[in-house]
Amino acid sequence: MVEGRKTIELAWAGWRLRAPRDWRPLGLGGAGREGFLVLGDAGSPIVRIRWLRPARRRFDARRWVLRCAKRLAGRGARVEETDASPAFDVSARVAAKDPRGDAAKPVWGWYGFSGAAGLGLELVASGRTDARQRRALEDIALPSLRAGAGTEPTRWAVFETSFVSPPGFALERAQLHVGDIALCLRAPGGRRLLLRQVYPADLALSRRPLEAWLDHPPFRQQRRFRRAGQTQPWQAASFGRSLDGILRRGRKSLPAPLGPLGRRRSLAAAVTDPDLERLLLAEYDAPKEADPNVVKEAIGLMNWALLEKDSRL
Repeated sequence: MVEGRKTIELAWAGWRLRAPRDWRPLGLGGAGREGFLVLGDAGSPIVRIRWLRPARRRFDARRWVLRCAKRLAGRGARVEETDASPAFDVSARVAAKDPRGDAAKPVWGWYGFSGAAGLGLELVASGRTDARQRRALEDIALPSLRAGAGTEPTRWAVFETSFVSPPGFALERAQLHVGDIALCLRAPGGRRLLLRQVYPADLALSRRPLEAWLDHPPFRQQRRFRRAGQTQPWQAASFGRSLDGILRRGRKSLPAPLGPLGRRRSLAAAVTDPDLERLLLAEYDAPKEADPNVVKEAIGLMNWALLEKDSRL
């Protein structure tokens, strides 16, 4: 079994697990209700993780799990129900020869459904995975796999960068560039939350000052500040530390002649984390008064996977 220091946390759209440190995202698609994430190393893809949140109330989880597993296994292969991941109510594992008859490319897959999270999950190994990588899937990834309920905050972790978003916020888009990770999330009622980390901090601040980073969002926005917001010194509490930065209050509106329509109140904060050498940024827009606690907690919980005393699942 690989020790915790040799593994990393990976979390996305309500699921999370541990994986070898050299595994990282190679491909991403979809959003909160349905999507996929491909993990791999420097050589090639290793496993595809696909998630699904059924819209139907009457959803036969066991039927879905077994149907997907049998489809992957092909004819004549045995599909076994398993309890390899206790966080899922029903799950099945596939380990068989390739249905096309290529013994050099065995099929490996796992399917599970969590009723509490309303989440179906699929893990399918690439045909190029070797024995060591398969052991990591069996001994590290599956036992650590968890699913969060929709009423709980959602944890996100990639490239050793992690965030926490409040309940009710769904992913709209993401930017996964090494050195610049950003998530854009939306919630009912016209609320929008942007979470971002830029590193290394010294290089980022040599490009533009801290306040200017608030004026250069990673995603295009229809609404912009029409007049300068009120910016003031600000501090955020993060795992027993105090991080210095700035807080900006203001309003956003659409371009003329739509300016009076759909105005938003906005809070944006940026701090420097000297220990991790990163800029931490969060922006919260809401039709009515934007709650400052949303920004405060978002920045305070960033990098939980690195800073929690025991972040292992």
